[in-house]
Amino acid sequence: MINLDNAIITKCIVHKVGNSYASESSVFSNLEMEMEPHELLEIKKIFTKNFKAPLKANQFAHPIDLNQNVIFKLLEDMFESDTHYLKNTKNIVKYLFEQSTHYSIKAGEVFIMNFEDVVHQDVMSNAIGIFKIENSTNFIKSDYHQNSISVFLDKGIVGRNIEKGCIVFNSDQHDGYIVYSYEKNNSDTNYWNKNFLSIVKREDSFNTTSALLETYRDFVMNDIPAESMSKKEKIEMITKSIEFVGEQEESLSVEEFIQTTLVDKGTQEQYKTYLDNYKEAYEVEMEDTLVVSKDAVKYQQKKFKKVIKLDKNFHIYVHTNDDLMETGIDELGRKYYKLYFDQEL
Repeated sequence: MINLDNAIITKCIVHKVGNSYASESSVFSNLEMEMEPHELLEIKKIFTKNFKAPLKANQFAHPIDLNQNVIFKLLEDMFESDTHYLKNTKNIVKYLFEQSTHYSIKAGEVFIMNFEDVVHQDVMSNAIGIFKIENSTNFIKSDYHQNSISVFLDKGIVGRNIEKGCIVFNSDQHDGYIVYSYEKNNSDTNYWNKNFLSIVKREDSFNTTSALLETYRDFVMNDIPAESMSKKEKIEMITKSIEFVGEQEESLSVEEFIQTTLVDKGTQEQYKTYLDNYKEAYEVEMEDTLVVSKDAVKYQQKKFKKVIKLDKNFHIYVHTNDDLMETGIDELGRKYYKLYFDQEL
């Protein structure tokens, strides 16, 4: 988990990255931003908003040699010395420009800032953040002077405008640092995490706990035939699986998890095959006994919504025990749910 409550920004510079596909040039600043402490506090709130929730930790990687990862090497130099700080920030943006080869990638401002007193997993550290803003938001601004008030429309940045960003901690350098990345729109290009940062998931307790619960959820929802189990029953199984993992004090046996949450022997074997295929496809290491991450359990509880979708007509959001619901089939062969409640709110 990241705690940015007491973190301070010690350096901040902004450049503009163009789009190489559209032959739009980048613009570079030669001066750091000079702001009052209270202004930097507001800047921090805006740029770190997307890192409040639990995120999966990553690390820089390269198929041949980590030292050939461009961003890793630039940040390594920035962590070690301020001598080439400005030059390195420009090189970061130049490299980002080289990755902006897709027509849908927008130009935008790139903020690069140094953080001190950031807490990561109860350890104090310093970090560097890289954030890209592609859109601005309209807002109404008022100006008071003498006995009149002027109101006009302006553009600015709020938390939701941070389309892409990462925070890199100055720890575990030899493994590629600890990287937390946020990418709002990754469906079209995914150029931020893959092409620009070149990061992969870290094999830590948060990621392995999440991987186990996510594969279980996907398997239950997609691979168990609908005729053998209703949507309501599948939701119950997934909810109980998350609860089971959350009840473990420190570690979890994957075999015990499978046997406890999947009663049928054939289904157990199917899930084991599903899990093996997942580990091979995504190159995920998962031991027979996992260290349980409580943050990952909370993250999965929040991520998994107990929603029953009935064709395109109804969505049922389940917030209570399932004893208040019944399912059946009427004389015409139509499936139905019966709900019991005390009062309408």
